[in-house]
Amino acid sequence: MKMSILKNLKKYGRERATTLLELSLALTLSVIMVGTAAYYYGGAVEKSKESALKQTLSETRKAIDSYYKNKGKYPEKLEDLVNGDFAYLRTYPADPVTGGNVWLIIKENGHTAVTSTEYTGPVYDVRSSNPKYYNF
Repeated sequence: MKMSILKNLKKYGRERATTLLELSLALTLSVIMVGTAAYYYGGAVEKSKESALKQTLSETRKAIDSYYKNKGKYPEKLEDLVNGDFAYLRTYPADPVTGGNVWLIIKENGHTAVTSTEYTGPVYDVRSSNPKYYNF
């Protein structure tokens, strides 16, 4: 009786056992799947930041245009869109890509400055301070 139990255990144990080859194959496939998901997740995060940047720039440009239509001149600083007798923006715009409040300011004559506090003159346009996103 004891011998037949051991024979059956060995027989069924081999059929149900997982080999090293099967384990390594499963591990390799799971690593490939996780790597692919991480790659696509990183791309999705960057695209969402780009989309948020486009929205922020669009709203800021609309506010600059509204300021010009109401006052007949462009704002001297970006802060003028938030402060003053009429607020064109609720808060000072933050760059979603860089995470800061530093913008590339375009003057009416085409000259640029890094932030609105570094120069005097009207703000004609804004762009991201990250060179990758200058064309937005």
